Amino acid sequence: MATRESIKMAIFTQTGRAEMTYLLAASGLGHWVRRLQATLEERGNRIKLYKAAGTRSYEARKEELEKYGIPRERYFSLNPTSPLPDEFFDGVDIVYIASPNSYHKSQTEQSILKDKVTVTEKALAVNRYEFEELVSLIRRRAKNKFTLGLHYLSKALTLEFGRKITSLVQSYGKIQNISGTFFEETREEDARREWLFKPENGGIAMDWIHPISIISHTMKSTSMTLKESHGYILQPLYDNVYPTGFFAKYDVKGDYFSDSCEAVIRVGKGLDIAHKVMRVNFEEAAVDLIYISTDEEFTTGGRGEMRIAKRGGEVEMIRPKGPLSYEPMLDDMLRMMKGEMPSLSIDDIVKIYDPEWQLQERIFSEQPIRDKSQIDIFVKEGLSHKV
Repeated sequence: MATRESIKMAIFTQTGRAEMTYLLAASGLGHWVRRLQATLEERGNRIKLYKAAGTRSYEARKEELEKYGIPRERYFSLNPTSPLPDEFFDGVDIVYIASPNSYHKSQTEQSILKDKVTVTEKALAVNRYEFEELVSLIRRRAKNKFTLGLHYLSKALTLEFGRKITSLVQSYGKIQNISGTFFEETREEDARREWLFKPENGGIAMDWIHPISIISHTMKSTSMTLKESHGYILQPLYDNVYPTGFFAKYDVKGDYFSDSCEAVIRVGKGLDIAHKVMRVNFEEAAVDLIYISTDEEFTTGGRGEMRIAKRGGEVEMIRPKGPLSYEPMLDDMLRMMKGEMPSLSIDDIVKIYDPEWQLQERIFSEQPIRDKSQIDIFVKEGLSHKV
């Protein structure tokens, strides 16, 4: 069996200094790991995708795994209810968990107890109880070895808005209200992921925590209190029992917000149009954050657009430059390998998830809306950015 030292590789920086290449194991494949690998290839080989695990056989994944340079002996085909084998963790430095959400808690626990630097994609756990259990473990064992992949927080557009928000408040007054519309077109990939919408995987509210994360973390809210919410069956092809879209209205508190600030969030998967815009209304200006998909960022080099419409009619257009959303995650991995804190701490994660649990618990306790006229109003108001 190869020793840890024998499977390590060295690269040289421009200064000629040797640096270690860290080995990464990914649980789950699909689009998350495809994008991760594409970013690793562009960034050089400070981190190398070395092992993978999934529920399909090696033969079913062979073409994909060969592209990643993962041979049969470094791929682990799992029964969905089985834990990751010890061999999956042997000799690797970093574990990236991008499996279906229902496996995240147990696999994250395994990785932390193996003392690995761990990044879990989006859902840390699928309900409040499991989340709090895992937070307790992270605080005890992995404060500087764990972070969560919330890729909308690391999009160049979100980072640019975060850099500007203090000056925007100084120039245009506090935030009066927020309207976030995140509609996605019907896609075959989502139709194959019907598990996504079920309670055991957190549902649509968990999948689209992104607007909540931006308000909580980037806009630095101190609290978000849910006032109203509704689930919608927008695309029965995806699921005809559990919501494939939602409406949520929050009271928002914090230094940058007016006393009566509300945030309205509309999310829908499986529509005729893709539309991802967050409108932030200040006293003297409206700022639109116009997002594009991660795949579009990869293929076009674009990063979305910020439009600042000032009172009086002047419009300032900003097209941010910057890294793909996966690059800050890789920086966090390298930071944690040096014993440093990640950019998103466990305290940040707890604050982001409090309004998420409020929403998830209410949506799953009520019958979703199926009436076409109500759905049409929901979509129309979302496209008009109505608060």
